[in-house]
Amino acid sequence: MDEVREPLIAPTSNGDLIDHDDVKSGLRRMFNPRLLGVMLLWLLTGSCTAAAGVFIAPIKKHYELSDGQAASIFAAGTCGYLCATSILDRVVARGWRTLAMLSVFFAAIGATVLSTAPPFPLVLASYAVLMFGLGSGDSGFNVWASRAPHPHIVQGFIHSSFSVGCIAGPFVAAQLLSYGWYLFYRLMILCFSLCGMWLWLAFRSPTERTSDSLVSTARMDHSPRLLQTLQLLPVWTCAVFYLFYVGTEAIFTDWGPEYMTRVKQIPAQQSPLASSLFWLGMATGRLVLSFVTQKISLRTVTVYLAVALGLQNLLRVNDPSVCLGAIFSIGFFLGPTFPSGILVLTNAVPRSFSANAVAIAAAVGQIGGAITPVSLGFLSDRVGLSHLPDVSLICSCATMVLWVSLFWQASGSKREYDPDENESFEP
Repeated sequence: MDEVREPLIAPTSNGDLIDHDDVKSGLRRMFNPRLLGVMLLWLLTGSCTAAAGVFIAPIKKHYELSDGQAASIFAAGTCGYLCATSILDRVVARGWRTLAMLSVFFAAIGATVLSTAPPFPLVLASYAVLMFGLGSGDSGFNVWASRAPHPHIVQGFIHSSFSVGCIAGPFVAAQLLSYGWYLFYRLMILCFSLCGMWLWLAFRSPTERTSDSLVSTARMDHSPRLLQTLQLLPVWTCAVFYLFYVGTEAIFTDWGPEYMTRVKQIPAQQSPLASSLFWLGMATGRLVLSFVTQKISLRTVTVYLAVALGLQNLLRVNDPSVCLGAIFSIGFFLGPTFPSGILVLTNAVPRSFSANAVAIAAAVGQIGGAITPVSLGFLSDRVGLSHLPDVSLICSCATMVLWVSLFWQASGSKREYDPDENESFEP
């Protein structure tokens, strides 16, 4: 069956996502309500993800837990994310509006329960529900972006929004800590409500007039196509690549504040700087280095990863200012990695398998985002948090090796490329 490629974002006059020769067209694209709605959802996703690291200490104190027990919140969130990924095809087949509403609804439910400071088992369950909702939007709209005419441009917008959320989330959470860690989630209830209304209006008309064929395709060959996707080597290479890469992100997001407080002895009120500076570097890197990557090639990502690897040795310096500067710089050079991985993966597999491939790789990445901080938490219980740089170095080395492998698999792909659907892939 021929695959129907629909305009997931309303096209400009010439059908392109962004017309570089037409300033007015570019401005209209910037303010497309659907794109802005997805960016808002990802902003909130980043805020909730990064704020969890700030809440480790107060949750640990509130419920009298060890580091490892408190870190189990990350594992609960990953379980919710994986559950969302498992039903992604069926949700997407029902339309992007359904995906958006499902995401916001479950995120709001999770935030509502968390806002009451329930017993810790309910905290874990609620965080799983929260991440089920946010994971639906994460994986689903990654697919949405990957099917756009110029997917890496849309990826750049939404991933930058996630980074901005990861900058703002820890600071907002830190300001509300004196009133109770759960107050942050009361604010999130309001934000999710506003986001839900925006997305409801933005996707009010069906984006898929071909949805009947898409639904029937999803129902008829969902299992065979998923199994065929799982047999593709680039999918597993990218999945393990994201396993270590997202694990590296999680180290700085979830344990960076505690590392700066315990090991570098900065005041607890300033500890969110570690997470926020990391994500400020990520956002800046995604915006600045994307131009360098476009001018040269995706080979430059290997250089970025090598520089980030070297900078992690500065985390051993006793001066907190040097460590904070290093964390920002590490985020800066890691910034383009995730969107570049999506672009390489979608060029390494047949176009009809790209949606499942992106979802599978992102889901495995979330496993790394749970395993790494939880493992670091139990390691901290035994030997202290001073070994954070060692764990981050191991994850970064594995990330770089897997990136090189994935890149060359994509470079050797014989898949025909259609410049009308995606921008060129030049190794």
